[in-house]
Amino acid sequence: MTAQNQYVPADRATAGETPALPGDESSHLTIPVRFGRRKTDQVGHLVFASRSMRFHGTVDMRISWSEVSRVEHAGRDLVVAFHGTQRTMRFSCQSEEEALQAGVLGAHLVALAGSDSYQHAGV
Repeated sequence: MTAQNQYVPADRATAGETPALPGDESSHLTIPVRFGRRKTDQVGHLVFASRSMRFHGTVDMRISWSEVSRVEHAGRDLVVAFHGTQRTMRFSCQSEEEALQAGVLGAHLVALAGSDSYQHAGV
């Protein structure tokens, strides 16, 4: 079975696959993704929350939106770039539509993280 076939649709995700967020953070979107470009890379769920983006898979990670310089989609891929570095992360979505939706939402959350009201909220 390839990693691509191991995706679990977001609507079938269980609480164990997408852990609860802290009380002050709300989830806007959860999509099944593969972290990386190879079919053997990790599969899991990408959660777009109000203050951070989270990947839940074999290894979990959390990235604050204030660390992200841009989010864009390229076909079925979602590319996340960081401030002060050329480092990027690439997530492969199941469809171009999911990648587009995640890219638009991610760009919006990055813009909010750079706003004065977000900075004054102590995030």
